[in-house]
Amino acid sequence: MRDLPTQAVFIEVIHCLVLDYFPDDVQKLREKGVKFDALDAQLYSYQLFSAVRQLYVCKIIHLDIKPSNLVINHVEGLLKLADFGNAVHFGTVGSSSYQVTRYYRPPELLFGSTVLTPAIDVWSAACVTYDFITARPLFKGRNSEDQIKMIVEVLGYPSGEEVKAMAASRPRVRRSTARGLAKSKRLIMCHLQYVGAGFDEKALSLMQEVLVYDPTKRKTAEQVLKHDYFNTLRKIPAPMRSNNKPIPQLAMERWHVRSREPDEDSDTS
Repeated sequence: MRDLPTQAVFIEVIHCLVLDYFPDDVQKLREKGVKFDALDAQLYSYQLFSAVRQLYVCKIIHLDIKPSNLVINHVEGLLKLADFGNAVHFGTVGSSSYQVTRYYRPPELLFGSTVLTPAIDVWSAACVTYDFITARPLFKGRNSEDQIKMIVEVLGYPSGEEVKAMAASRPRVRRSTARGLAKSKRLIMCHLQYVGAGFDEKALSLMQEVLVYDPTKRKTAEQVLKHDYFNTLRKIPAPMRSNNKPIPQLAMERWHVRSREPDEDSDTS
């Protein structure tokens, strides 16, 4: 025994992360034909914007928010943002505008800007929220040029001030095609001529407040989390999901909305 080495010799150190088990991602569920009802769409959207808010606190921009990067436990109603391979810190100067998967890429990047801001993630998260509600992408362009055209058809041709705010060049599309439905309450409904179950006025309001050209005028993730679209999640007692499970506990204590049903112990005389 005395001849045995008294110290362990490390040949290699392998760093790894041990994470919660999430059996699917949102894209895989889509491929299986799973659709979310109105409550689940709100639930998953809230968790997504909560993740974006936390990234903001940590001064990180994800740069690739899309359904396949959202791991999910659909039975328990839990969702998390994954795959930080493209993430950058605030202040990083982009070497290219080719960031973010096309369907979820904001206009400033499509128009050529290399300025990376947290507003990029907010645009992507709003597009994913639409996906949650309708089970289809909001802007499904065949290529970058087609993606630009689809966005301009909905938001209208950007003004000079908006182009300047995006730190980008003007989009190469005909002004005649830029009808601009943004000021209409039916903007997204008219655009795709499809409204999924649960796409109500509150959901439309959220889309209109986020899907704007000027990154500085988009609602932040913190502001989105306070939107009326999520009021159902704030009710006490918490609503039950379609699988008869309660919604998971969310970090919503500051914005609880109690049911307006009369208290049984209140004086009704």
